[in-house]
Amino acid sequence: MSDFTIPHIHPLLVHFPIALLPAGAVALLGWLIRDRIKWLVVALWIHVAALAGAVAALLSGEDLKQDLAAEPMVKLLGHTHEEVGEWTVWTAAILLVAIVASIVWHRRSVRRPGVPAFWRLAVALLGLAVAGLGLWAGHLGGTMVWGVPG
Repeated sequence: MSDFTIPHIHPLLVHFPIALLPAGAVALLGWLIRDRIKWLVVALWIHVAALAGAVAALLSGEDLKQDLAAEPMVKLLGHTHEEVGEWTVWTAAILLVAIVASIVWHRRSVRRPGVPAFWRLAVALLGLAVAGLGLWAGHLGGTMVWGVPG
């Protein structure tokens, strides 16, 4: 096995945000339904790891893009894949700020512990959107590697 190498780390790194972003969305849905801070803390740590993985995947994709620029599928889908990856990173960062704000809001609320339903719904929907973007980026990347013309 030592005779083989993986020349690019991008295909390994992309699996982290693809798996973690939907898991984080599930945690946010749990928070939407139950309004317990434990759901927020779980969502926070999942999304911290997912954002780190998404940034690493985005950065590692640059080297791969240069090496595979002549491939027909990369010419066809590469730009869209890169754009969706960038949108995923930016919206995941915004989501992380919203989660931290929610934790602060939850802990500072004196009259009524918790966070209003409209805010929980907005953050949960953002979590679903980020998960969808991550899955779309993954789908485009998988299509570039495994896709065949229909």
